[in-house]
Amino acid sequence: MTPNNCVPFGSLDGLTKLKAHAYLRTSMWSDNPQDDSRAVYLNADRDSIPKGSWRTPSLRDVALTAPYMHDGSYATLEAVVDHYNNGAASMPNGAPNARIQPLFLTPEEESQLVEFLKTLTGAPLPAALTSAPTLP
Repeated sequence: MTPNNCVPFGSLDGLTKLKAHAYLRTSMWSDNPQDDSRAVYLNADRDSIPKGSWRTPSLRDVALTAPYMHDGSYATLEAVVDHYNNGAASMPNGAPNARIQPLFLTPEEESQLVEFLKTLTGAPLPAALTSAPTLP
């Protein structure tokens, strides 16, 4: 079974998930429901999105979204940081991307980067903020 967070689904699946998300910029939860800055993508015809294209997801709650990479090939943030620190030399298919250059981070810097990424995870929102308000 092919996961829906991986090629060839990518943006196709992401657009479907975005349209169903309760916290859209235009929802009642938004600070500015008139914000239409993402309308071009949100209103795009699903058939116009090239199969296999993808959008980089937010880093919010990244520590909770394992496995990582488009194909789920890395189980931990440490493995992802190590992958990029080594210039993506250890690709499972044996064909590293020549544009990804080593970062030359020390082990301490790698650890600090992982810890920073973990700080992007927040406590779950209180139920009062995620359920519809009681109207008079």
